[in-house]
Amino acid sequence: WQALQAVKRLARAHGVPGVHGMLIELFTCDSKFNTAVEVSAGNQLFNIVVDDDATAARLVQLLQNEGGGRATFVPLKQLRGGPPVAYPETQDAISLLSRLTYDAKFEPAVRQVFRKVLVCRNMTVASRYAKANELDCVTLDGDTVSRRGALTGGFHDLSRSRMDAQAQVAKLEAKAAQLRNEAEGVRAELLDADQAVSRLLGDVQKAEALAARAANAAEQLAIDVE
Repeated sequence: WQALQAVKRLARAHGVPGVHGMLIELFTCDSKFNTAVEVSAGNQLFNIVVDDDATAARLVQLLQNEGGGRATFVPLKQLRGGPPVAYPETQDAISLLSRLTYDAKFEPAVRQVFRKVLVCRNMTVASRYAKANELDCVTLDGDTVSRRGALTGGFHDLSRSRMDAQAQVAKLEAKAAQLRNEAEGVRAELLDADQAVSRLLGDVQKAEALAARAANAAEQLAIDVE
């Protein structure tokens, strides 16, 4: 995690373009698929998506110079979509990729991780399609059957969901951005008000000067009359 934060900070500090963020930041899904997503992707959720090899190499060098840890980068231009996947037509399973929402420009990175993942109703269904269709199958509870035949299951702690945590971070960042915009608006209004006050004070000073000159002229006229 320290390295991931260091990458973001270094990219900003050195003006490195083409850094889009961690994979987990670049797509959303209905919360009921969170466990399936986390189990299927694992630590790939924290791969950092960048434009190309040059961007990745630049960030690796910056990390090395600072001793900022290690990170995995995914260059979009080097990714290949792979051949189409033949998903089974059934009511008992659905491709996980079809339940993710993301910007089209990030599709290569998302497809690389999720294109061969099938969400199944239960382990029996998962076992059937993993073998027949050579897909990595997962249930909504996070139990899995890999295309190579391995079965994994058990308790999955929902209170430590990384997808839930990311959703909360996104909400907080959106709220912070809204507050910053509102603050900028208030500052602009205060500046306008200050300028208006300055103009009014200038007008008052001019009026006072005119009044003073008029008073002086009146006094002089009175003296002349006497």
